[in-house]
Amino acid sequence: MGTAMLKRIFACEFKMDRAQYATMHDSFMKAIARDFVNDVAATAALQSVDIPWMAHRLVTFPPIPLKKKQPWEGLASVEVIDPLVAEVNLEPLLKGLSSSISIPLLYGRKYIEENPSVLTDWDCFASQAVPLLALGVPSWIPFPFLPGFRKGVQARGRLLEKLGRVYERLQQQQQQQGRDGDREGDEDENELSPHMLERLKVFDEHNVSTQERVAIELSMLWAQNKNTQMLLFWFVFYIYSEPGLLGILREEVAGSGALSFSNSELTGLDVARLGKECLLLRSCFLETFRLAEESVMFRQVTGEVTVDEGKIKHRLRPGSWVSVANTRTNRDESLYPAPKKFVPDRFIDGGANGGQRTVSYGPLRPWGIGPGVCKGRTFAEKQLLAVAACIITLWDVEPMEGKWTHPGFKAGATILAPANKLRVRLRRREFTAPFST
Repeated sequence: MGTAMLKRIFACEFKMDRAQYATMHDSFMKAIARDFVNDVAATAALQSVDIPWMAHRLVTFPPIPLKKKQPWEGLASVEVIDPLVAEVNLEPLLKGLSSSISIPLLYGRKYIEENPSVLTDWDCFASQAVPLLALGVPSWIPFPFLPGFRKGVQARGRLLEKLGRVYERLQQQQQQQGRDGDREGDEDENELSPHMLERLKVFDEHNVSTQERVAIELSMLWAQNKNTQMLLFWFVFYIYSEPGLLGILREEVAGSGALSFSNSELTGLDVARLGKECLLLRSCFLETFRLAEESVMFRQVTGEVTVDEGKIKHRLRPGSWVSVANTRTNRDESLYPAPKKFVPDRFIDGGANGGQRTVSYGPLRPWGIGPGVCKGRTFAEKQLLAVAACIITLWDVEPMEGKWTHPGFKAGATILAPANKLRVRLRRREFTAPFST
């Protein structure tokens, strides 16, 4: 992310100049790549998280005390109806679950536990403050008619403060280990994310100030979650609302061998196997992306280019800018027949005459292109497939209104947000060993 956006959105007070920042950023992204970006690293990171355990506890039911409910439940206005049924607001529930999977990988398992308001603050900052800050609205401006903006800016301050405390704790841990030699860290120390150590080394090597560190970390947190959270909501919505699709996907997931059970409870998930074997699930993910994405890519012209559109020719001179709205391509009927319709198998290729079936992005470019392509795309796709597979296996979901109705779209970050709240009834499924769909 550029220095201007770091200052504008994440309140970074730069002491580095642009050249120093560019050098540091290159090392920083290499550290991120080692931990999350490539296929092997992304798979290993997600396997380290007990996604089945979290999906099983999407809602807390008696006899588990409600005081032990999971952090994402506090966002969703959960109302337990009976020991297996609850009513929830689906969007914030799934967004909170998604954040609770990805954030501890960056900051350790105790980060959300010790900062229970972080999910609420994150949602407030991302939805209420980021859009206006990105447009250049100063954070100090009095906006009595936009109280949400002030709340979002205040939430940013709390997030920065909490991230600052994480780095203070990490530095204290390193100082203690330095005094004690190679002594094994205690249980609390080991709760910190090992991935932070890689980023800490980069910051130390480039003499990055604490204020700069936490602002850069918050920007990474935003980049990691801004699309994944909302995309999970739409992914789950389309799976459950499309007639007949849920049962087919449950059979595909069950037959993939990616899930393992013990005493009729889901206990294991093979992330790599899931992506290879569940072609329809992956195609549904891409179709969700196609319908829910509203991004615009910007590129600067470095050499003169002529674009021939038949009767009209456009000459693009060096230094000019080109913007491409993915929405136009994603709704192009020549590329996607019935472009407004959710077609589950749209991205499955092959299979004719006994040929091998594969899933291909085709002309879809949801992650961007070229040097600006999303670095976390592999991790995000694997995470969404894993969470969706666990949810459809463990839960029945019904709309409160009796039939599924699309909540409509409204502007979001890159992924469109639902225009209306979707309240649903969740029912935990009961299994008989070994497993049945």
